[in-house]
Amino acid sequence: MGLERILVDASAKVVGIASAFVSLTGVELARDVLKRARIRECRLITGTDYAITHPEGLKLAKELGWQVRIGRSNQGIFHPKLVVAGQAFSTNGAIRNPNSIYIGSANLTTGGLCKNIECGLMGSEPICAGEAGEAFRRLWKSGYLLTNKCLRDYSSIFANANRQRPVRTMKALSVIDDASGPFTLKPISKLRQIIPPKRAVVKSDFAACVWAELRSFTGEYAFQVEFPQAAGQVLRRFVHGKLSSDNRVDVQCEDEQIRQMTSRYYPDNGMYRLNIPVSVPNVNWARAHKQGIALVQRGAEGGAPISLRILIPGGELNEVIHRSVAMGTWGKTRTRLYGWF
Repeated sequence: MGLERILVDASAKVVGIASAFVSLTGVELARDVLKRARIRECRLITGTDYAITHPEGLKLAKELGWQVRIGRSNQGIFHPKLVVAGQAFSTNGAIRNPNSIYIGSANLTTGGLCKNIECGLMGSEPICAGEAGEAFRRLWKSGYLLTNKCLRDYSSIFANANRQRPVRTMKALSVIDDASGPFTLKPISKLRQIIPPKRAVVKSDFAACVWAELRSFTGEYAFQVEFPQAAGQVLRRFVHGKLSSDNRVDVQCEDEQIRQMTSRYYPDNGMYRLNIPVSVPNVNWARAHKQGIALVQRGAEGGAPISLRILIPGGELNEVIHRSVAMGTWGKTRTRLYGWF
């Protein structure tokens, strides 16, 4: 890309990036560019307005050794797109001897860097870069340091916001950041041919929903559903401290009945099994057709620890699965898809 060429030609040592929104793959792309350009130090300031910036992108930036700040505005939102390169950072945050600059419309996302039609100015002449170091200082000083606590707090906000947004809204807001191409609502059957992402845009620690397909199960008198390891660990957190001595837990069902179900974790394979009574709505249909998903949600304070719905194929089931696909919070085994959000 043009920015990489400018950084290499200018022999820059440090880079300051200000971006309204940041995604996980955007940080990965920038990491690769900075490595090829032999940049020694990077500082990133970004916004968290509207819960669009990916928390795992921020975490990756910190892991790479970048200094990261969260920008803020007293009146509107934090919305700059600026990249400045130079020889060193001053103690006040300015960039000394700035020798290249990008200013334009692109965010640090796959869309901004690779897909969208964007407009910007790149240059390495003094007339272009002259005041850029000071401009970055002002942006840098306007924000606050991204601490581990700040990251956890924002991760919770991000997860909650994107549990409630329709998947199409997530696409419109560019929360979805698919490096393989434009995000499309793929038929569920096609997901079995796709490799799940290595890293989700939000950690499973912040999940409030978990699901598993019902293509296979065991049990004659109860519907024994297994949640594969990653999903099982989410479910395990939901019921932690809520199980009776014989591993039973209260479960709120779709027919407004609270039923006790056996819930057991198997550390040898990481699976979590939930024994669902056949009286639960849609169990008999799922048993007969070997389709649908079991959707478990963390219960409300003061009520049953978890709620359960058996969703049959249709719009709601598709929305649940596509939400996990959009957030990268899904996986698969030989027998089923699973996910959380």
